[in-house]
Amino acid sequence: VLDDNMNHLNPEKKNYREWEQEGLVTICPGTEVDPASVVGWYMELLVNLDARPYKIGFDNWHAKGVKDMLAKNFGDDILERIGMDFMSLNSAMASLESDLTYKKLNYNDNKVDRWCLRNTAFRLNNIGLKMPVKLFNQSSNRIDGTLGFLTAYSAYSRYSSDYIALQRQMVPEKGGKRD
Repeated sequence: VLDDNMNHLNPEKKNYREWEQEGLVTICPGTEVDPASVVGWYMELLVNLDARPYKIGFDNWHAKGVKDMLAKNFGDDILERIGMDFMSLNSAMASLESDLTYKKLNYNDNKVDRWCLRNTAFRLNNIGLKMPVKLFNQSSNRIDGTLGFLTAYSAYSRYSSDYIALQRQMVPEKGGKRD
């Protein structure tokens, strides 16, 4: 029996079982993420916190099952495809970098997110746009958490005006009336 840290499927030698016990990750059987686990997480937010997603950005890679289940539970209109390319990610990278620099993004110093952020570098194209890459191009440098932030930032930037207007309708400014 191989120790989790020495497993050929774990070249980064991280203790995912410990992270699971801490509630930081969910381990899915097999080699792919179970769409029901992803949708289950959103459903937990809805049930436990009454938090309904406004928009959910997603990367199209292996997303069909997740997209179908999210659309079934929340509607097609909340899904926003985010391309994993220079044009889609450049602005999000600048915003994320700024928010991290000025400590505007609170990720609760989550050790998995911190690890992913530290593993992230960027590549510039010929016109100076950035996109994320794994630090030193090492496959064991996981950047999934960073890509999650960037996907969320990209979706938010597309709909921030609408979202802010909706928030203002729901929570009036100080001294104002609620519609």
